[in-house]
Amino acid sequence: MFDDDVELVEKHYLKKLKEIAEKSKWISVKDKMPPEDEAVLAWNKEGFPMIDVWSGKMWGFALTVDEISHWMPLPEPPKK
Repeated sequence: MFDDDVELVEKHYLKKLKEIAEKSKWISVKDKMPPEDEAVLAWNKEGFPMIDVWSGKMWGFALTVDEISHWMPLPEPPKK
């Protein structure tokens, strides 16, 4: 009985870890653009991270469309 409970908890945590790992990967803009009008963590070609928003045609803060090379979703905000 105890082993079954431990296995169930392990499966739950492994699933959550995989979800976190997927959200933590940099996504190349060559592969996929972020959802429109959603703030993301962006990596510019100069090697600096920044928060930016993709409008569907251009980035909100980057000077050119080609300035951003990778992006990833922002983490969940803190709980109150």
